[in-house]
Amino acid sequence: MSQSKFINIPLPLVSATAALPTKIAITNSSTTTAAAAGKLTDTGGTPNFSDVVQVGDIIFPTGAASTVYSTVTAIDSTSVLSISGTGNTLLEASGQAYEIYAQADAY
Repeated sequence: MSQSKFINIPLPLVSATAALPTKIAITNSSTTTAAAAGKLTDTGGTPNFSDVVQVGDIIFPTGAASTVYSTVTAIDSTSVLSISGTGNTLLEASGQAYEIYAQADAY
């Protein structure tokens, strides 16, 4: 008869409602301006995604559940990001407010 063994490893618990760190400062409008599959497009303000956003950064649609987000998979231009994740449905549409956090700060 084999015996099962369990290892008790404490895991840090982070509240889903805790305040996130400071978002990445961007001069885009922080609201999507066009609808495109797999893309976040923001041509408002002074677009500068290529200067301040990095692949792996996390994007949260404003007003959505804290478990809904997308990850930047590529910087296509100063105003277009390729994205992947549960937030795509919201972020691919025009008129969706969003916040971007550095990957290291989002976790």
